[in-house]
Amino acid sequence: MVKQVKENLINEEMIFPEQEFATKCEIIEFLGKKMNELGRLNDYDQYIQSVYDREECFATSIGFGIAIPHGKSDSVKIPSLAFMSLKDKIVWIEDEEVNMIFLIAVPNKAAGNFHLKVLAELSRKLIDEEFRTRILGMTDISEICEMLTFNID
Repeated sequence: MVKQVKENLINEEMIFPEQEFATKCEIIEFLGKKMNELGRLNDYDQYIQSVYDREECFATSIGFGIAIPHGKSDSVKIPSLAFMSLKDKIVWIEDEEVNMIFLIAVPNKAAGNFHLKVLAELSRKLIDEEFRTRILGMTDISEICEMLTFNID
């Protein structure tokens, strides 16, 4: 399990390997609903709107087939990270396809440093080509969860 101060940032119930989705909206809403079902959100609709607002300002695809959509909102009860890999790439923004999505949810009160620390830790892992190749090819949820383990102080 992922260790994080107070609550786990991610758990096996928020990992979805080799999925088949056609649009980024379907993915964002699916992962958001899973967070909500796990009691990590106060208000699903408000959180999803915060993710869409962020996407409108600046698309969250970062290259290498990766997107990191995220929302900072009072609608988030527990800081969370969800992961999905896709069987086939989808268009995230014009000319940019993705097959790995990491959805981050952060409450406003933790938005500053915590949010940046999560992005920094995740980015450190994703820079490594071997890490990206390995996680994309994995189907064992517990192994994926272990790979996404990092501590946030």
